[in-house]
Amino acid sequence: MTVSKSGDKATEEKNSIMGVVVSFFTSVRTTIFLLLALAVASVLGTIIPQEINPAQLSQAQDSMYTRLLMIFDLHGVYRSWWFVLLLVLLCLNIVGCLSRRAYVIPGEWSGRAGRDNFIFSLSDSRPVSLVKTALVPLVDQVMKTSVLETVEEGKTRLEWTRHRIHLLGFPLIHVAIIVVLVGALVGLMYGFKGSIQIREGNASDRYFLIPSGQPAVLPFEIAVDQFILLRYPTGEPKEYRSEVRLIKNGAEVYKGVIRVNHPLTYGGISLFQSDYKLLGVRTVSIALDSPGGEKTVLHLIPHQTSQLQPSGHKVKLLALDPGSTIRGPWVDVSFEKEGEDGKNVRLFKKDSPPVRVGDYELQFLDYQPLYATGLQIGYDPGAPLVYLGCIMLMTGFVLSIFTNHRRITVMLVPEGKEKTLVRVSGSSRRMRREFRETIEKTIQQNFKTG
Repeated sequence: MTVSKSGDKATEEKNSIMGVVVSFFTSVRTTIFLLLALAVASVLGTIIPQEINPAQLSQAQDSMYTRLLMIFDLHGVYRSWWFVLLLVLLCLNIVGCLSRRAYVIPGEWSGRAGRDNFIFSLSDSRPVSLVKTALVPLVDQVMKTSVLETVEEGKTRLEWTRHRIHLLGFPLIHVAIIVVLVGALVGLMYGFKGSIQIREGNASDRYFLIPSGQPAVLPFEIAVDQFILLRYPTGEPKEYRSEVRLIKNGAEVYKGVIRVNHPLTYGGISLFQSDYKLLGVRTVSIALDSPGGEKTVLHLIPHQTSQLQPSGHKVKLLALDPGSTIRGPWVDVSFEKEGEDGKNVRLFKKDSPPVRVGDYELQFLDYQPLYATGLQIGYDPGAPLVYLGCIMLMTGFVLSIFTNHRRITVMLVPEGKEKTLVRVSGSSRRMRREFRETIEKTIQQNFKTG
């Protein structure tokens, strides 16, 4: 009679496959490989320009480089399918590594389990009570904690445990990394980035996604009340900021200022000051001294002509530079009268003496520019998880570095009426040799033979 072994082979094959999978996700080598792969991906994301618009890629030269960018999403490494897969695999690997170690922590915490780093025995010529009275104060001083005493079947068990919280450092670090990775995945899958440009005095809720350029709508409107630009004496921008109001369902829900490196966040959506654009000029103020000694301030509006009374001269704004040179802002104006030759003159704001044009003196006082503010929009729902993971990670490192779980167990076994067998065992997570030598010296200095 023959016995079919196909079922046993199938079971062995299944167990073999499961063993390979379990081994893969619990291996430190897998962790190292995944971390190296993520490091290479980060390098690629740094070297290769990211967030390139697909339309720009389609217009690029049809080359092997362009095809590789499209196939492997190298123009968007941190949102690519393979980068997300690496993060998922690393999460599973850390969970596997944690599961292999975490199950022994409850036993170590309670003192029921744990591997001893050293064991030795001594025989003392005194009874148990005297040995205990002599040993407890000495070991208390070394361990800096009190003793836990239990008596079972005539044997006295003395146990000291210090920095038990050290046991939480290892799992806390691993859980923290998982939380950070999950937060990163949530941000990659459900977060977005965009840009919006709003003219002063206007409001808008429509922005464009980065890098696709697709239009989208915010859950609130951004009203720009004023854009303020400050410059260095050289003319270079020093600081620029936007005074905005957030409007939702027709009601103002927030009011604040957005500056460079000082974003405004509402409802999890952050608004960053990214750039600005000079659209034009609201008004230009020109001081005018007439031949009769009268002083007048003209407010010139672009594309409009101001007429002086009663002379009939016309003044018109031709151009304005907001201050791209070291001399600062300047304007070009035309000064003319019907029947006479007109004259174009350039006035600098920093020039103190007025410029004479005929019988008049002109001086550039100030101008009110018209800007459009450029804001970048960011939404990362995984950010709270990342912050929580970072706090957990730092806590885990502090527990692992600045605490040291140590345990000493002394068994006092009576040998007759006047002798005691002293069995000492202990463990230490760090500085094991020094710890054992200290305990041996402490106990042996009180050891007595009959």
